[in-house]
Amino acid sequence: MKLLYLLRKDILESRKGMMIYALTLFLIMLLPSLLTHIFDDPSSSNLATFYSSYFINFLFIGGFIITSLSFREDLYGKATQHNWLMLPASPLEKLSVKVLYSALLYPVVLLLFITASSLVIESINGMIFGRHFPFFNPVQGSYWKLIAIYIVTQSIFLLGAAYFRKASFIKTVLMLNVLVLVIGLISLLVVRILFREYFEALSGMVFGPDIFFNNLQFRFSSPESLNSIVEVKVFETIGKVLFWVFLAPFCWVVSYFRVREVQANDAI
Repeated sequence: MKLLYLLRKDILESRKGMMIYALTLFLIMLLPSLLTHIFDDPSSSNLATFYSSYFINFLFIGGFIITSLSFREDLYGKATQHNWLMLPASPLEKLSVKVLYSALLYPVVLLLFITASSLVIESINGMIFGRHFPFFNPVQGSYWKLIAIYIVTQSIFLLGAAYFRKASFIKTVLMLNVLVLVIGLISLLVVRILFREYFEALSGMVFGPDIFFNNLQFRFSSPESLNSIVEVKVFETIGKVLFWVFLAPFCWVVSYFRVREVQANDAI
């Protein structure tokens, strides 16, 4: 019950900004749709992905930005920090509300909003032009898979929002780039070890993707191809387990300790 009160508080406090956000999104979808019917032949457009592209962009880009703002006022706002930290709720409950709001409530509401917007926009197109784009179909399995990916990846930006006082979105993206660079270098080292014989065979030659993949194809067509495929499958499985099982819980746990730390130090 306490979580519901905290969630209601967050919704009420953000309703003005979210209404502006929703109106902006509606206009961004409405204007291109009208202009396409006025100046272009809608049959020449990629109708199947008209609303899908908006959903994907605002799910990830919009969702990441909203998540990055989760603690801007509550945890680090000079005028609002004290009131939020002194709320009769534990750090776990306060963090759980942020997760519910940004990871679950936002993508579901966005899905419903784009569905309703497509009905309104295409009804307008039908009345004015006598033709319309296909309506957005929210029950497609691909959309829910994207939402699952979003739930995992947005936990990174929630962690960034908990740790960075200002410009958390930019700083999180910067840290992600650094992390990807480090992982890429480590992956290159692993590939260098696994395919050592091909690197040695290519010494003194210009190394390019064609040479590498030709040798990789040769390796898979060799008698030891089964072991090679097993090696690739093992790394693929490890990557999936790390992403789907450990990434989000790790970010949430670290975010919890950060919220608890700030509450212990600043709630005086």
